[in-house]
Amino acid sequence: MELQTISQVSKHFSISTRTLRYYEQIGLITPLKKEDFAYRVYDIEAITRLRQIIILRVLQSKPLRATLSKLRTKLPRSPLSVALLKPLSNI
Repeated sequence: MELQTISQVSKHFSISTRTLRYYEQIGLITPLKKEDFAYRVYDIEAITRLRQIIILRVLQSKPLRATLSKLRTKLPRSPLSVALLKPLSNI
């Protein structure tokens, strides 16, 4: 998969670019910084991680800030298939 801009990812997942920047600010996702590219770009690892975050956010009914801070500490930086096999009952 090729790199995707913040706009492309935003449209694909139907979330705002501001949300993506917020997730970056609090350490949930990390875009690639390309010297020859002026925009934020996301690789397959970042997009997979974003998918995990969105799935977990849908499954949660807790307040947003508390849930996001717990996700940052509980969500492993590993592929989706591995992360979904790990118990997330403490989130």
